[in-house]
Amino acid sequence: MRVQGFTLVELLVVLTLMALVAGSISFVVMQKGDDLQSLSNDIVLSMRLTQLRAIREGRPYQIEIDLENNSIEFFEKIINLPDTYFLTVKTASNQVIDEQTVGMTFYPDASSTGGSILLESDTEMFEINVIWITGKINTRFSGRTT
Repeated sequence: MRVQGFTLVELLVVLTLMALVAGSISFVVMQKGDDLQSLSNDIVLSMRLTQLRAIREGRPYQIEIDLENNSIEFFEKIINLPDTYFLTVKTASNQVIDEQTVGMTFYPDASSTGGSILLESDTEMFEINVIWITGKINTRFSGRTT
């Protein structure tokens, strides 16, 4: 007599697919809008894609942060911040391109030059940190301004 049912592997595959779909949907919903959090998420995603490209292609890639024009340029994309948002950057001194432009470089070994980007609006702040030795990129809510 044969018992019918699902194998453990089949259940794990279905659960994994459901988790991916749920994560994708929540990520898309989270990215909607022009608020500071969605903007910081977009910047982090673009940084991670730049880092992955450096690893995949085996060469460094640099992003450029233009403080005068309030924009960040990636390998295929430019993110322009609204004039109501303020941008502050800390990075290695060798990443200063000119008075208003600084960079962050991602290397093929997943490391980076590191640094931090502080995004501020009239009401809140988000900080994006890049750890130089590991290349880890994260963002955190830094608080509400008063």
